[in-house]
Parts: sequence; structure tokens; C-alpha cells
Amino acid sequence: YIEHCEDSFYIITNENGADNLKIMKTKDKNIIDPSLWDEYIPSSPSSKIEDTDIFSKYIVLYRREDGLPKIQIIELSTKESHILPLPSPVCTLFPGANLDFNNNRLRISYSTPLEPEETYEYDMSSRLLFHLRSSPFLLSSSAKLNKNDYVLEQIHVNSGDVDVPLTIAHHKSISFSSNNPMILKGYGAYGHNLQTTFSVNIISLLSRGWVIGWAL
Repeated sequence: YIEHCEDSFYIITNENGADNLKIMKTKDKNIIDPSLWDEYIPSSPSSKIEDTDIFSKYIVLYRREDGLPKIQIIELSTKESHILPLPSPVCTLFPGANLDFNNNRLRISYSTPLEPEETYEYDMSSRLLFHLRSSPFLLSSSAKLNKNDYVLEQIHVNSGDVDVPLTIAHHKSISFSSNNPMILKGYGAYGHNLQTTFSVNIISLLSRGWVIGWAL
């Protein structure tokens, strides 16, 4: 897919075996000739580009690394980049509409298995993150859930010749062992990751000593 800014196109492609995708850049007049495209962001063996947003001064890369989402902000004029600091690395992210091309603020929605959807706005210039609102529909449902009473973390489980990222949630009071009742969720088809969003269905299980796992 393609983004455009000023007099240049930014092409997200898997050309030449870039399985995790890379970004090429070219002037408007050269778009039909791939031999005149220049590599702008190389493919990473450990981090996949899943989506992009482009602004007048920044390009935003929504990445997936080790099963977890990350947002990389790149200043177009200097190529200086940084990672947006999230409240928790174990989460699910949803890009906002972000329709204002000249805006320096990026809007995202954020959720974890222990937190209903929250909307944030990130100032890419000052690098400050602002909380805008919580999901009003879910607040009453999650009122009895104090996230500080629970553990939410990522571990790795060996499966043959690979280590599978596993997000787990459980109450702090339990003695974590193989004797704990557990529900394990997994999905791995078509290059899609299992989303670890909030669900009221797990609150009762967690409060009764269950462990919930998401194989990413």
C-alpha cells in the first residue's frame, strides 16, 4: 500500500523477500518505475510493519514485535525516530482516524485484558501522552476489577524449535504452578495475532484463581 506526502510517495512492500515489510520512497514522477525507488525504512527480522499513518512532519509505523504492538514515530526531515511510550507493553492498539494531515498529534485507542478501551492522544513533537477518555459502556462492568490485584505479563513457552510469546493474567494471591486451572486461547493463521483486549467474561474466572493465557 502507498502513502503520499509533499512530492513523494512512501510504498510499503515485501519486495525482494522483505517478509516483515519495508518502506520505499520515490518522487511523484518516478512512481511507475520501481528501479527509481529508494529504501527509506529497511525490513526488520524481528519487527513487522502492520500499518502506517502519515502527517506533514511525521510517518507513524504500527509495528508488531515479539507478539506485542509498538508504535514508531519517524520525523520525515531528519529520520530521527522513537517509540511511543505505552501505559503497558502488553496491550492491543487501535489507530484513530487521524485525518488532519498537518496535525502533530496522533490519536490511538488502547486496551488490555484488565483495562477497558482507553483513548489517548500523543504529541509527537513534545513526546507527551494525554489520556482523553475511557469507554463509558464498560466502566460499570469493570467497576469491581482492580487491575493492581492482578498480574499481567508476557512469558515465552518453548514449542519445538520456537519460543511462543504467551500473555498471561492471574490474581496476585495465587501460587502460580501447573496445578492452577487455566484457559489458553490461541490463533495463528493468515499472519494475524490474537488480540488481548478487555472482556468482562474473564473477571469472574480471575477472581476465583484461574489463569488466562493468550498465545500470540
